[in-house]
Amino acid sequence: RRLDLVQAFLGDPQLRGEVVQLLGRSYDVQRLVQKFSLNKGDADDMICLARAIDASRNIRTTLRLRFGIETESREDERLPVAWLLSRLDLDGPSQLAERISTAIDEEALSQKHRLEEDEAATVAALAQEVIASTALPDEVVTLPKKLREKPKFGDLKEQDQETEGPWIMCKGASETLVRLHNDLDLLKRKKMELAESLRSQLQAPSLTLRWTPGLGHICHVKGASRVPLETVHARVVQSTKSTRSFYLAEWSRLGSQIDQAKLYIQNEEQRIFSELRYLVIKNLVKLRRNAAVIDELDIACSFATLAQEQSLVRPIVNL
Repeated sequence: RRLDLVQAFLGDPQLRGEVVQLLGRSYDVQRLVQKFSLNKGDADDMICLARAIDASRNIRTTLRLRFGIETESREDERLPVAWLLSRLDLDGPSQLAERISTAIDEEALSQKHRLEEDEAATVAALAQEVIASTALPDEVVTLPKKLREKPKFGDLKEQDQETEGPWIMCKGASETLVRLHNDLDLLKRKKMELAESLRSQLQAPSLTLRWTPGLGHICHVKGASRVPLETVHARVVQSTKSTRSFYLAEWSRLGSQIDQAKLYIQNEEQRIFSELRYLVIKNLVKLRRNAAVIDELDIACSFATLAQEQSLVRPIVNL
């Protein structure tokens, strides 16, 4: 049966090329499933698993069309490809892949990775500046090469502490998530309205509503406002020649509501991810069996390629 399978791909180089291309879009499903069974898989692993399942479905469709197979049967000895495909069970895994695709926002996940890379680059640049200004020459030699190099960019810009990272789940992943995002959008609109109202009342166009680790929710103004802060019952907490920061009860209350709404969204995203992990475990046996079939298919294509390159001949066995 194995030699029949190799012969099928050896005699059809175009089909072999298509299958190899689809195999290249797959991933190590055995390793991914093992990670989830140990409660270590993340959103990237979920995406890889969904792509691997999609690759398996595309491979099955391609082989069915090429060999005219409508239903696979283990008893069909005439078509080794049909016997191979009969061992693929994609019903549960296909539903899992569709659920992953509709739940996880791949673009947002990529954006999250870009932000993490930017943050890592910022920390590395800061370390380089500190080393350049304080380290002695003999100390610099002992440091890693990346830290010895000069920073590739100059001034480190202060990041906006209020901006949350991108959500990795699609807003429509669950009814609860839809409602929570609507609540958050409403609070953000209230924040914009409050900021515009304060700018008008204090005649301070530069006023912004912020959150900082040290001071919490504050109102920040560059330059001096034309109207005294007492008119809005504000309490100054920080003042310089060019800026002023002050507390406002309305913003403190609204800011806390925004933080709470974000926390609810994070908890719901975690619940959805736990649900996806449960579906992976539920399909664990099927995923492993399918991965074994894909491995056999990969080996058959590799043997066929090797036979073509080295002019290998199939042995004839007399029983």
